[in-house]
Order: sequence, then C-alpha cells, then structure tokens
Amino acid sequence: MYINCKVIQLTDEENEKYIVIGVSNVDAQIRRERELNAASEKANRDALTGVKSKHAYDESALKINSEIEYGISSPFAVAVCDVNGLKMVNDTKGHQAGDKLILDAARVICDIFKHSPVYRIGGDEFVAILRGSDYENRQDLIRRMTDWNAKNHNDGGVIIACGCEAWIADQDETLEEVFRRADAAMYLNKDSLKNMSN
Repeated sequence: MYINCKVIQLTDEENEKYIVIGVSNVDAQIRRERELNAASEKANRDALTGVKSKHAYDESALKINSEIEYGISSPFAVAVCDVNGLKMVNDTKGHQAGDKLILDAARVICDIFKHSPVYRIGGDEFVAILRGSDYENRQDLIRRMTDWNAKNHNDGGVIIACGCEAWIADQDETLEEVFRRADAAMYLNKDSLKNMSN
C-alpha cells in the first residue's frame, strides 16, 4: 500500500516542542498514475520491434515544431529508412519471416543511429531524429549504412534504403519539411539499391 507521510516539528507558547505526524492513503492515486504511465509507454512503443511508435514520432514532431517556431531548436537531421524486399519475403516466405526481416532491420538501424531515437512509422519504414554526436557524424553513419548494404547485397542479408537530410534553420519551418527531403533521398537510394541487384 502506498501512503504519504508528513512530519512537522512545532513549538507551543510555553516553548515545548512536539511533533505532528500526518498519514494519508494515496494508494489508489499512485496505482492510477502507474497504470496511465504504463498505457502511455505502451502507446509510445512499437509492439514488434520495441523502438518508438508512430504515436511517439508524432509527439516528437510537435515538440520539435514548437522549438523551431520559438527559435530554440538545436540542429537536427532526419534519417528515413525503408526495408527492401519486405513484400516479397511476406509473399514467398510468410509474415513470420517478414516480421524477422523487420526486427533485423530495426536492430541495424538502432545500432547505426545508436544515440538517436528510432521510430517505426509504417510497416517497413523507420525514422531516426539525429541530434548531438549522431547529427555531427551523420555522413559517417550514412556511409556505415551504405557499407552494410553492400556487404548484405553479397551475403543475402537485410538491405535498408536510407536518406538523411539536415534541418536548415533559415528555411525549414517544420520537421515535416526536413522529413520530405529525407524521404525523397531515401527513394533515390532505394532506386540505386535496385540497380545494384540488376
């Protein structure tokens, strides 16, 4: 049982000291708050991969848009990632194999962008919002993804198309503008990966 306890030392008119102890039952309130926190955490986590959910991405976008609007945003970049070949795996090997492909891709994306929040925003689409060291090293991280894809092209492992674009402070008014450029870059990368297989 959760309780709240307050202890106060008082002095009366004759300079006698005494202690007053107040105890209140806060069990129902604490349990309700814990249930709400658990429900919020569940809504913000993708059930399959454990990365942040589309709901969490939308909340982050609102926060970043507000920072941009008030001129207090720190530099950031958006990396949009898409798992190649998911439909073919689902159609030929089944959805369990497709789920494994998504899980494998999530692990790679989280490993490459290890200092950034990663969100699953669609069936095979992930987004990382890069700040700090990942933002500073974004070109090296994209090179790591390129190297990963080249290795897996030969070994038959998961291949992930990726596009990354940085926020331009005097141009981009919302995160969505950066996302659109990163998404377009991801599709260009996806096309080049298809050409690599031909």
